Amino acid sequence: MRTLRSRLALAAVPLALSALLAGCGGDDEPSSDGTVETAGDSGAPEECADAFPAAFGEPDIGEVSLLPADWPEPVDDAVLCSTSGTVGGSMESADFATTAAEEEVLSSFESALGGVDGYTVSRGDSSGLGREMLEGTAGDISFQVKTVPGGYTVTFAQG
Repeated sequence: MRTLRSRLALAAVPLALSALLAGCGGDDEPSSDGTVETAGDSGAPEECADAFPAAFGEPDIGEVSLLPADWPEPVDDAVLCSTSGTVGGSMESADFATTAAEEEVLSSFESALGGVDGYTVSRGDSSGLGREMLEGTAGDISFQVKTVPGGYTVTFAQG
């Protein structure tokens, strides 16, 4: 049976690969009307362009069915950039852009989640890559909060 860390690490691989492949595309192709779609024209909020350049379309947090109903929103200026999930829905994630510093994001979540009944939260570098993150549980849902320059990703797993 896989541990939470190994499941979250495995889930991160396809997300990282999709972001990498999105950045490896060739020149923008003109559409049928002669215009060229660029990252800024992707339909994602413009605040997301730096932190999540592969984000496209208008994101909807309602698509993240594993999001606990009492999940706090500790980062004031956070803008939802994208959501994704695995086939079968056992893991889902949401990417947010913010002007808050990475330490501020982690501290805000740590404080907010520590005050919610039924939640556990720990902070550390479980990946071994030298980057702190938060991990915890909310009932039968496991979660992870990881920062990136200009944003953060929250991943939820069930089972």
